[in-house]
Amino acid sequence: MKLLIAAALVLLWSIAPAAAQPDIEGKISGYWDRGATAGTPFLPLGDAPAPVLRLEGSRGEGGTQHGDYNAPILQPWAADVVRKRIEDDQAGVFQSEAKESCSPMGIPHILQLNGPLKVLHTEDMVVLLYMRAMTPRYIYLNEKHPEDPEPRHYGHSVGHFEGDTLVVDTIGLTDATPTDMFGTPHTEQIHIVERYRALDDNETLRVEFTVEDPGAFTSPWSSFAEYYAPREPYSETVCMENNRLPDGSLVPGPRDNTPDF
Repeated sequence: MKLLIAAALVLLWSIAPAAAQPDIEGKISGYWDRGATAGTPFLPLGDAPAPVLRLEGSRGEGGTQHGDYNAPILQPWAADVVRKRIEDDQAGVFQSEAKESCSPMGIPHILQLNGPLKVLHTEDMVVLLYMRAMTPRYIYLNEKHPEDPEPRHYGHSVGHFEGDTLVVDTIGLTDATPTDMFGTPHTEQIHIVERYRALDDNETLRVEFTVEDPGAFTSPWSSFAEYYAPREPYSETVCMENNRLPDGSLVPGPRDNTPDF
């Protein structure tokens, strides 16, 4: 009889479906909020090389935040891009961030987007939904990058779990997006690794990340972003109806002037 029971258990175990990936221990999935724009510039992470930091007291007339073009991580050509943005702003040339002109933000710039974030998790992927951008990011679990991914605004992301931490590896980004709110450029060589983990009894979602791009930076650099309990409900946001300046006018958005036929 014992042999029959043991055989039955072995059979049941062999035909049982494989366990799905844990829902990151039920911690990361759900709603989060990045907070106000003033608190979203990237900051240093430990002793790692720092990102481009905000120049104190250098906010432009239109609210443009200026980056430190003397940052040690910047190659000369990238420093020139950051410096020219400041010069153009001071000369009265209109400046706007990607989120204000309804343009794709790319990675890691999307981590500076304030407002609600929804994290969805399935057996095969994690989806990050940013309310203000109405943009999804697809993170494919336990897969490999294609050998030669076509460059996209949000690249190709694969992920895996290390305990209660979701590790995301992204390549294949187009160089058309800025790295941050200061207009810091990058090349298609950019490679980002993010680590998502819930802290403070699940009150904080912390994302630590490292950026490597030998085409734009002198060394890899690291920073972090933190999300908290939502201040507002996750709802539909149409960028081209909400990207208004203080005087009520709309920020110019991207246009495709080529004919459809």
